[in-house]
Amino acid sequence: MRRIIAALLAFFPLLATSCSRKVEAKTREDQESYFQAVFEFDAPSTIAEIRYMDVYQRNLLDGVYGQWLRCSYDKNVFERILKERAYRLCTSGLYCDVQPEWWPKEVSPKVALYTREQRSKSGAASFQEYLWHDKNSNYIYFYKIQGF
Repeated sequence: MRRIIAALLAFFPLLATSCSRKVEAKTREDQESYFQAVFEFDAPSTIAEIRYMDVYQRNLLDGVYGQWLRCSYDKNVFERILKERAYRLCTSGLYCDVQPEWWPKEVSPKVALYTREQRSKSGAASFQEYLWHDKNSNYIYFYKIQGF
């Protein structure tokens, strides 16, 4: 019995760490592909820069999937995203414990932060998205966290 317990204890950490991945879009083609996947329309030529990263971490009983996207600001693109994806002003703050090196360390309290979420039938959040325009850097930032 002790051998079985020892084998299980050795196996579980291996299982938990073997179900992780991180993707960062390096080429313009990949960056545009992720932009399209996130916002459901092609990035116009006015979007000069796109950065994207996602992280998938599956644990034994649950997991999390996070997406980060930063792109050049274009007023029409920003307004289209807000309208088509039904974002609303966020009344709470944004907390992100893991992020890419190009992600801001904090979000200014003066920024208009937008959010949208989808809830499961049990009432738990299936995903939460955040979107804002940082006027200092002139970027649009998008963050999505999804638990399962």
